[in-house]
Amino acid sequence: MISFFDQFYVLLMSKFYFVCNFGIVFILAYLLLVSLLHSTELLLNPWNSIINLFHGQFKNETKTLVGVNTQSHGYITFIFSIFIFVLLLNIIGLFPYVFSPTVHIAITMGLSFTIVMGTFLYSIINFKGEFLAIFTPLGAPLALSPALVLIETVSFLAKIISLGVRLAANITAGHLLLAIISSFGIKMCMSGCMTLAWCSTFATLILIFVILLEIAVAFIQAYVFCLLTTIYISEGYHLH
Repeated sequence: MISFFDQFYVLLMSKFYFVCNFGIVFILAYLLLVSLLHSTELLLNPWNSIINLFHGQFKNETKTLVGVNTQSHGYITFIFSIFIFVLLLNIIGLFPYVFSPTVHIAITMGLSFTIVMGTFLYSIINFKGEFLAIFTPLGAPLALSPALVLIETVSFLAKIISLGVRLAANITAGHLLLAIISSFGIKMCMSGCMTLAWCSTFATLILIFVILLEIAVAFIQAYVFCLLTTIYISEGYHLH
């Protein structure tokens, strides 16, 4: 019996661990990212307006949250590169028989852990001893400090989980929905009943709608991931 979760398995194709469906998709996404960033034909491509729209949005958000007088230009490049890379991984994973790396929590949690810990270390270097002030809200009663420090610590650790699990959960749910609807339509077509065959046409229309929805989710989740990354980076410059 074929399980709906078989599409999430990492298949080794050689004794080398990078030669697998996971590594191939990563390499393909990287090559597409490099070709997009260095292609001169991109200026004449209709997708250029969409890319410029997201780039302008990240530019405004970075300058607003991080600050115009700080190193916002470098962060814009960093955040926009993450957005394009995560978006490519999400879009490539929608093709049939193509592995989607962003459904694995190990990948998304690895990205979120690196980002959050990077901002954490920079905050310590930037604010030194004053960094501990983020664990106690301004004006809070001294008697409540132990409880507030515990709550703020849990909240800080929850950033890693929220950033990584959100992306993996949404992409996984979309892939499972596509697999269930397509499997349901194929079984109705092979049933030999005309009534069920007509129902399969309706299932196909639903599948097309879900595919369009998943393309939108791929954009939205990549955008939300980078938006939260921008917010976490801003905390390295501004104590809250």
